[in-house]
Amino acid sequence: MNIIGLGKAGCKIAELFKEYPQYTVFKIDSDEKLKRKKNCIFIPPQGSAELYDANPIDLSRLKKSLDEEEIYFIVCGSGKISACSLWILKELRDNKINIVYIKPDLESIDSKSKLRNRAHFHIMQEYTRSGVFNRFYVIDNNNMPEIVGKTSILNYYLRINSLIATIIHWLNIYMNTDPVFDTYREGYITSRICSFGVVHLEEEKCIDTFSLKKCNQIKYFFGVNRIIIEGDEELLEKLNRVAANDDKDISISYGVYPTDLDIGFSFALKSSSHIQQQE
Repeated sequence: MNIIGLGKAGCKIAELFKEYPQYTVFKIDSDEKLKRKKNCIFIPPQGSAELYDANPIDLSRLKKSLDEEEIYFIVCGSGKISACSLWILKELRDNKINIVYIKPDLESIDSKSKLRNRAHFHIMQEYTRSGVFNRFYVIDNNNMPEIVGKTSILNYYLRINSLIATIIHWLNIYMNTDPVFDTYREGYITSRICSFGVVHLEEEKCIDTFSLKKCNQIKYFFGVNRIIIEGDEELLEKLNRVAANDDKDISISYGVYPTDLDIGFSFALKSSSHIQQQE
């Protein structure tokens, strides 16, 4: 599977996937350090988002290097270089593309960055909903402190980026693994706008990475220690409590995946067929 990071934030998250052998990582940025490095694409610095959009570069080397059909494209939409997204994605349109969109803290960016974020946030969703892209996953930086907990300034973004990489990694593992127990049902083909919820099984709570509006489907992926699966007679009741929801219009299902870890990684994949608006 291919991981492509665009811009500073996208490249930092993409770099973390090198820890896992399942991925081929590519980085695209205007950082001079990327010149002549393997699987790195250097884009000449431009003075504005409009110039980044108007000056596409040759991506034939990248296209030849892609190992498999599926791509995870990681980008934060507020940066100038994020304006390259659409022509990059157009070049890769023959692949199955999943967009991981990092929604910035709007209080920490200027008005031009907010406008760029608004434009990219909506345009990429529109293309995804129409089926041009496979999925659009939203990670809101405003929601991350509650999930990652207290940490030093130096480790703050590293903790957030590591969590994002961990979620995507475990999503791919679970999607390619048979659960030992599940209530899964067929998904809605139009529900392509997605977010995640990180589940703490012991506390029976789920914290969202983005407040998805008009959610119509939730799939839980529960990673549970093998011994607990075999011996805990109250596990099923606990999972049902975590997955419970009063909204009868939401299709809810879950799967249980054995792990040798003391505490497995669990999360929810939440989906909607509606475009999420920028507040």
